[in-house]
Amino acid sequence: MKFVCLARFFISSGTQNNLMSQNRQLAAIMFTDIVGYTALMGKDEQRAFEILKKNRQIQRPLIEHHNGKLLKEMGDGILASFHTVSDAVYCALEIQNRTKKEGDFQLRIGIHLGEVVFEKNDVFGDGVNIASRIQSIAPEGETVVSESVYRNIANKKGLQVEFLREEMLKNVDTPIKIYRVKMDSSIESGSGQFLHQPTHSNKNGFSGRKKIAGIIMGIVILSAAGIFLYPNIFKKKADRAAQSTTDGERKSIAVLPFTDNSPEKDQEYLGDGIAEEILNVLNTQMKDLKVTGRTSSFSFKGKGMDLKTIGKILNVKSLLEGSVQKLGNKIKVVVRLINADDESIIWTDPYEKELKDIFIIQDEIATKVGEKLKLTFSS
Repeated sequence: MKFVCLARFFISSGTQNNLMSQNRQLAAIMFTDIVGYTALMGKDEQRAFEILKKNRQIQRPLIEHHNGKLLKEMGDGILASFHTVSDAVYCALEIQNRTKKEGDFQLRIGIHLGEVVFEKNDVFGDGVNIASRIQSIAPEGETVVSESVYRNIANKKGLQVEFLREEMLKNVDTPIKIYRVKMDSSIESGSGQFLHQPTHSNKNGFSGRKKIAGIIMGIVILSAAGIFLYPNIFKKKADRAAQSTTDGERKSIAVLPFTDNSPEKDQEYLGDGIAEEILNVLNTQMKDLKVTGRTSSFSFKGKGMDLKTIGKILNVKSLLEGSVQKLGNKIKVVVRLINADDESIIWTDPYEKELKDIFIIQDEIATKVGEKLKLTFSS
């Protein structure tokens, strides 16, 4: 009877986990980006990849130490979330400190506190969009935060906070106040250790022993339950995991810079803007889709490299490319989704708009392309 109840517990827990896979919460979102990575990729590709690896080696353990979660790597950019503002800010400053000491590159970091939606190890919402936007305007080698973050760290020990300016961000209705955050000079010139311990630190030995005991007990319970559950339950899970891995590999994309086919060759800025807005839609709205960052995907601009090679370098299964062409007072945009393995065209979508407000054109096309990609990758 006990084992029947135990089996019911695992089954009901799995159902509850599915229902709870999506949740909305307040979180501190951190975006980081390597300064000048696009230019470096064009000059020295091998060196660029070495810096990318070093950046990952610095950031991953620090994000984990500060109780953060690394959600995405987008080319040279990293997206992470934290339960508290303090953990996010101190983590960012320690990343900057380590980068200056150990690496020969600089980072821009932006942090925003806002309501976001977590689903399947990813995060979506305006909070993500704002963090991404303020990161892009951060000075080289520095960390900037929004006002919602500033209100939580204004009196924190070891921090210097300076108001920079008020900024009107794209797709954000109200202006956002931007602040620069630095370590206190006495700490920066000292041992390099911060006067902050991450919340719920995992370094306590007793806590560690409790965790180990819990893991052992869990293994015992699961083993006992497995004897009385259907023999093929674990096989089904393995099959589902294998299928998930296959789907994950298939659901990857890089958005390449659009080609300017106008006679005057004066619409490159519009093509780049459309591609960037599509990237923004994918990063903030698409679920379970690996998206290569702008810096990496735009580094192939003008190089004449074939799509299959680009797909292999970026390690993606799909490539989105397009073209823009000005025809009088109209603009024609063609968007194509390409299979990176064999360069076959999955679909092509043409758009023709009156050349009035380029931002409206970019938003409308990016929204329609995003909707079509959702249907493509969900099928």
